[in-house]
Amino acid sequence: MALRRLLPAVRVDYVRIQGTQWVEDPEQRFATTQDFREPLLRLIVRLEATILDDMPRHFRLREGETQRSDQPLLPQKVIREAVVNALMHRDYQVNQPTLVVRYSNRLEIRNAGYSLKPTALLGEMGSQLRNPIIAAVLYDLDFAETKGTGIRTMRRLLQDLGLTAPVFSSHQLENQFTAIYLLHQLLGEQQLRWLQQFSHLHLSADEAKALLLAAETGAVDNAALRAISDLDTLAASQILGRLHHQRGLLVKGGAGPATYYQLAELPGLPLFPEQGADEPNTGDLGANTSDLRVNTSDLEANTSDLRVNTSDLAPDASELPEPLLAALATLSPKARKHRLWPLILWLCSIRPHNAEQLARHLKRQVVALKTGHLNPLREQQGLLEYLYPEVINHPQQAYVTSAAGRLWLAEQGIVL
Repeated sequence: MALRRLLPAVRVDYVRIQGTQWVEDPEQRFATTQDFREPLLRLIVRLEATILDDMPRHFRLREGETQRSDQPLLPQKVIREAVVNALMHRDYQVNQPTLVVRYSNRLEIRNAGYSLKPTALLGEMGSQLRNPIIAAVLYDLDFAETKGTGIRTMRRLLQDLGLTAPVFSSHQLENQFTAIYLLHQLLGEQQLRWLQQFSHLHLSADEAKALLLAAETGAVDNAALRAISDLDTLAASQILGRLHHQRGLLVKGGAGPATYYQLAELPGLPLFPEQGADEPNTGDLGANTSDLRVNTSDLEANTSDLRVNTSDLAPDASELPEPLLAALATLSPKARKHRLWPLILWLCSIRPHNAEQLARHLKRQVVALKTGHLNPLREQQGLLEYLYPEVINHPQQAYVTSAAGRLWLAEQGIVL
């Protein structure tokens, strides 16, 4: 109880998502979710066991053995290293739980605290410790080695199994670190079949990897491409720029160090087709031109539906409950956070809202609302979270109320 009372945000949230993107179906956000609040030494073991139990397994028969063994797709040593790294290096001054998300195609671990070591040097000798006391305890108990070899070990183990190297992304401005572990070969059979639609472009191997990573995770940046290839910063930037400017296959977002690229809308094959949609059905494609004739009888000027439409210039209040509408109507321009925060969380619990939509509802300036309320609610209190946490600068980025935020609303007497 002391942990919950004194350190309410020091927890780990394990979330199981059906699909490859965060909250694809707003009606069914998570398949399962589990919160871990306990001392660090017990938490490591429990979280590792939970991830392993939910991990796909593959058949393995060692040379000289007569009995098979079912091994998790990601080796236990990789999962242990990933969990320990996240908990040992996270920034505990930020009130934000560590988030472990199991998508259908990858495991993603996100925690507060950017990497003190440049991402290009991850896996090299030496370790920079944000929490030296925690690191010393984990070292004495053989959970961690604090020599900087853990990343190299994970890469070697995954390479031995034919899996893609982990992708690490460090954002100093947002003070976040993300580790992504794909659960298959990046250039597997399904992915190679998807790449065939670009065969006329004669893509290089690194260009193909960039496209696949954007399709798998929703976005790709310079650091992510370097993580799965032998490219340096300049070469990775040139490949991403070529896919954006010359090929038109990637769409650029963000700017400067926060630049990222997303897959452009393409008319080709989906990377993750629907069940049974792998084979084209051309049985009904017969030549039938009997009904093709020129028909201009309906071609006439029709301006009856032309009217001024300003519905998008005001917030949509049709889905808001009456008590919330009444509270918004009586909100004063100088209302402080004890009045604003419940309304923000209430709005974002109904559906995702971006900063502009919230500003219109609350009659506030966007910049002041973000700096004074949205950022503290997300970064310090953990009551809000991003709709697309894997891509901070997503063009459709919005805020949703977290599980902790819904609990906080209940404590305020707001029933959702």
